[in-house]
Amino acid sequence: MAITVFSDPRNLDYNSAMIDIYVGGYDFTVFSYYFEPSVNIDLDLRKIEQLFSNRVSKRLIWCMDANSKSEIWFSPVTDSRGIKLCEFFSTWQLFTINEDYGHTFCADQGTSYIDITAVVHNVLGLIERWFIPDYDSLSDHRMISFEMKIPKSETGLGIVL
Repeated sequence: MAITVFSDPRNLDYNSAMIDIYVGGYDFTVFSYYFEPSVNIDLDLRKIEQLFSNRVSKRLIWCMDANSKSEIWFSPVTDSRGIKLCEFFSTWQLFTINEDYGHTFCADQGTSYIDITAVVHNVLGLIERWFIPDYDSLSDHRMISFEMKIPKSETGLGIVL
């Protein structure tokens, strides 16, 4: 089974990247975004809203360094940025798939739960598990992994990513 990946340079800037992945008769858009802690989150969310409005892919996977806190993704506290991000998730019908494996960020100033993976409803059922592997990421952010099970397509093949 082939996996095909495309990147559109129009969807690339200093804090985001987007690729389209085609596998087993399914198409996915994987979006990565870094929310700068010093930037008003409303500006970022407006930019993302415009980007999402112009996309035709129905299967979105959004991986982010949100620099936002919410109990929804197991942070012990919720901040105003987390509330706004949760409202955005609700508007766009996105679901966080984070599980409680502990903090996702660790530096001299402390630890936090600021890295989030969110998906749309038709990807939610494909997610087998979300986890933080035991190996070092060589970063102050812990490595995040998730597994998906792609059902059999017309070819009769299924795949686990």
